[in-house]
Formats: sequence, C-alpha cells, structure tokens
Amino acid sequence: MRTKGILLALTGALIVVLLGAGLVWARPATQSPSVRPEAGAPLYFNYQGLLLDSQGNPVPDGNYQLTLAIYDVASGGTPLWSETQTVAVQGGLFNVILGTSTPIVDASWIDGRDLWLGITVSGESEMVPRQRLVSVPYAVNAGDVRNADIHPRNIYAGTYGLVVDADGYWHGQPFPEGPTGPTGPAGPTGATGPQGPQGPAGPTGATGPAGPSGPTGATGASGPSGPSGPAGATGATGATGATGPQGPQGPAGPTGATGPTGPTGPTNLCGYSQTCSGAGVSLTSGGTSFRGDVTVDAWAIYGNAGSGVGAGTIGIASGTGYYGARGSSPSGVGNLGWTNSTSYYALQASNAQGTTAPGLYVYGTSYFAGSKSGYVADICVSVDEEPLEQGDVVVVVGYTTPVLGDIPVMQVRKATSAYATGVVGVVDVRQVVEEPNAEEEALLSDPTSTRAPKARVHIPDRDIQTVQRGDYLLVVTLGAYKAIKVDASYGPIRPGDLLVTSPHAGYAMRATPTYIMGYPVYPSGTIIGKALGSLETGTGVIPVLVILQ
Repeated sequence: MRTKGILLALTGALIVVLLGAGLVWARPATQSPSVRPEAGAPLYFNYQGLLLDSQGNPVPDGNYQLTLAIYDVASGGTPLWSETQTVAVQGGLFNVILGTSTPIVDASWIDGRDLWLGITVSGESEMVPRQRLVSVPYAVNAGDVRNADIHPRNIYAGTYGLVVDADGYWHGQPFPEGPTGPTGPAGPTGATGPQGPQGPAGPTGATGPAGPSGPTGATGASGPSGPSGPAGATGATGATGATGPQGPQGPAGPTGATGPTGPTGPTNLCGYSQTCSGAGVSLTSGGTSFRGDVTVDAWAIYGNAGSGVGAGTIGIASGTGYYGARGSSPSGVGNLGWTNSTSYYALQASNAQGTTAPGLYVYGTSYFAGSKSGYVADICVSVDEEPLEQGDVVVVVGYTTPVLGDIPVMQVRKATSAYATGVVGVVDVRQVVEEPNAEEEALLSDPTSTRAPKARVHIPDRDIQTVQRGDYLLVVTLGAYKAIKVDASYGPIRPGDLLVTSPHAGYAMRATPTYIMGYPVYPSGTIIGKALGSLETGTGVIPVLVILQ
C-alpha cells in the first residue's frame, strides 16, 4: 500500500494549530494517569490524521503500524525522539497520543528551534514532506498561562476575540471542508401519493385532413325497362361488298399463229414471276453454268418471287466440291441477306442433318453489330496421357502451330489440383484437322471459280466423345454450356456458385472465399464460371456458364 498524504493535528491542550497548508482543530489529549495536572503541561501530544492511498481515497479500515519521529531538520538528520504504535484507522481517520509507547523524558529540544514530525506507515519509507510543528509543543515550557486572554471558562485568541465559550461551543474561523464522502445507498421508494385533481380540458385541436374515400358500393338493381320508342327512319344504303373469288379458268382457246421474230434483246436477264411458285430465272446447263454481266448500277442476276411462297433465287450444285451459289466482289459486298420478317433469318447457313462439316466457315474476321447467341469454343490439342471426355475441366500447359489463320492452338490436359490458375475451359468434342491443300486454298482468291476448298476443321462424329493424346478438340472458353463435371464432396453446389478446379482430376468444385472486412475474396485467375445446376453430394454433370476470371 502506498499512502498519498495525511491531514494531521498535534495538541497539548485545547488549542488550534496550523500545520502544513491547513488549519486543523485538535481535540484535547487524554492525560496519562501517572501525570498530575499540577506538575505542569504533560509530555504527551495528541496526533490526529487522515490516511489516504495513492488515488486520494481513504485506506481500508483496520490496524496500521505507525512510526512517529521528531526532527530539527526538514529532511535527513537523526530523530530527536521516536516511537512506534499500532493504531486503529476508520474511514481513513486515526488518533494517537505521542509519548505513549516511548515517554518523552528529555524535552530539552523544545527550546524554540524549528521542529518537524516524520511519519512512517507499516514499514514503508517515511512520508514526505515532514510536517512542521508550530507553537503547540512549546507550551511545555509554561507552568501556567500568563499575559494571554485565556480564562478558566473561555478561550480568546488575539484580536479575534472569543474562540471557545464556557459551554465548549466554537466561535472561531470555520473549518475547511474535508473531502466529500461516498454517496450512501438509495433509500426505499416512498409510497405513491394520491392522484391529483384532473386539470381543465385543453382547447379543441384543429380538424384533421379528410380520410381517403371508401370503396364504391355495389351497383343497385336495374330499374324496369321503359316503353319502346317509335321506329326510326330507314338508313342509307350500305357500301358495295368485296368482290367474290374468281371462278374456275375456262378451257384454253386454240393456239394462235406464230408471230414475227422480235429484235435481239439485251445480254443480261431480269426475271420476275407473279405466279405462286414460279422462278424469276430458271436455267439448266448440262456442263456450263449461266453467267450474267452488267456494266451499270444493276444486278447481274435478279430474282424476285412476288408471291409469299416462292424463292427469289436458288442455286444447287450436285457435284462434290462446288458452290450451290457464290457471291464475290473485289471492292463491295459478296453476298447480302436482308429481311423484313420477324420470324425468319436474313441469312441462313446449315448442313444436311448428319453431316460433320461446319455450317458456316469464315476465312478472316467476323463482325457482329448485334447480339450473338451460343458459346465460344477454341481449337486445342490434348497432351494428357489419359483420355479426355466431354465436361472435363482442363488447364493449359503450352501451345502449338495454328490450324486456322494465326490463332495459336492451346495444349491442354485435365486439371488435377484445387484453384489451378491455368484453367482455360471445359471439353466439348473431338475435332479432325485436315492438312492444308495449296490448290484448294488458291480457290478462295479466284472469284470466277465454281469449286470450293474443303473445310480444314470438322467434327468426325458427335457420338464419339473420347479425346486421345494428340487429338484436336474444342474447349468451351465462354458462354452457357450443357455439361461440366463437378464433385460435391468438397461442398454442395447450387445455381450461382462460383466453380474452380478440384483435386479430383477433370472435376470442378464450389469455390470457398476468404472474407476481408466482410467481403468475399476469391483467388484471381482460378474461376471457371458459375454453376447453372445443383449437386448436393457425390459427383455428376451440371450445366455451366463459363466465365474465366
């Protein structure tokens, strides 16, 4: 325990002493039975103090060992007298009589010199500063009180006048206030008082806004019909109705005589048909195709089926490796497809059912000014020792020679670890890549050629799903796709979950985020896409939206 300070008083008789910085009233000391009053002032001094801890609070109640010593110096030096007592402390306050355990036998040091009192609590270091003693100890030199306003029944002080009256009441300066004691416990709640009289009624408030209109009531019953009015005048004659359908065609008349030969017509042809299924121009050649040339702003061949069921132009090539129809232009548009219909395509490219060549083969860059439906797949080559199947998740390990233009061909294998950053997509189907043929490639630059080059890349058979090492294949790298292999043993998978590679070779699993300040964070470059289906347990195949990120 460390004490902070002591408020003290020393008295030899009923007096007021000034110690340190405060004025303290000290009660009279209890005289020892061995000291007779007529022997003069007893060599005992009352000591009263307030013992506080380092926080300025009274120390706990109990007995404390105090060592009291008198010095003739403010610090250091040797005590002129000292004693040790066990003192009871209550609320921090204690009272002792100096000289009780060690009598003050030799009081020669009370000769007018400055004196200080040192205090040590329970063996701790002596408290600083020492308390200076003034006035009171020197009363031991007086056998009685002379030349002072002290009377048997009253106490006077200098020019102040009466300090203590004969009845013991204090008339001196007021005491300084001590520290505020702790707040006592709250008393019990008093009984509820009687209710006061009701106050006068307040003024009437303003009228509130009108409430909303209530629902319309049910329609009442119809009243009885009134009498019929007189007949009105006859109205004007209506408009003539539409013409009825044409009757059946009559029998053909006799063939007329052959007319004279007309003048030679222009080289170009323009055919136009108003019949239900006729062709504007219909040409058949045993070995030579028809060709039309123009030198003005017109069509070499123009076909227009005026009815709603005919074909404006149709071209059919029965031979292998030829165009059914071909359009080319050195500086314009080779072919144009255009429609006002909301149900049909402006341009359609398709193969007969069961064929494996692409429906549309584009040499060069394609531009789409509107939306494009369908997933994107890139040509890759397998370098995996194990076969690949549709839905396998693959990672890139390198690239090889392009087979279409300058587009690199990725070398892929099954993903075998969790959160692989090399993931590139999902296996679609096996591909066959034909070796380039210089003669066929040259046909693309000949606008007059009727022969077409073979497709270098085509699907051999969609029923064959296995891709061996060295085979080409399509890998879905963007868009919604029908199948991805997933493993739910790493956590159930539900629509919208982000998918990453798993330790199960070729299978995806649900991604688990790391939360930073409450926001989910996923490792960059590991996301395959979003699950479109669910799988609670085990392994399976679900649709997926491939979005590599």
